[in-house]
Amino acid sequence: MTGTAEILRVEQHTVGLWAVLELTGELDVAGLPALQQRVEEISAADGPPRLVIDMSAVTFMDSCGLGGLVRCWKRVAGMQGRFVLVGLQPRVARVLEITGMRRAFEIYDSLEEFTRS
Repeated sequence: MTGTAEILRVEQHTVGLWAVLELTGELDVAGLPALQQRVEEISAADGPPRLVIDMSAVTFMDSCGLGGLVRCWKRVAGMQGRFVLVGLQPRVARVLEITGMRRAFEIYDSLEEFTRS
């Protein structure tokens, strides 16, 4: 974590049929409400959600942030949707690796790599 708490910013745009949430800052208990609100909004749209979480500007993620990601993933999967993570920074990727969750998520190095797949 950084010296001062960095509030998570969540920006949304679309790429084709996909909703993309760009996260900036720290994914922890303070930032979860913003992420979860956006995921709920996307899930409320017609049809199964297609959601990309761009984490290239996430500087920190703790166990609360990981738990929030898992809840969002389960929400989307429960609606027969698809949930993708892109742009994991080494510190964030390490949290997923240590907890064994890296295998659970569909992960790409970047949004560009994902859109080419």
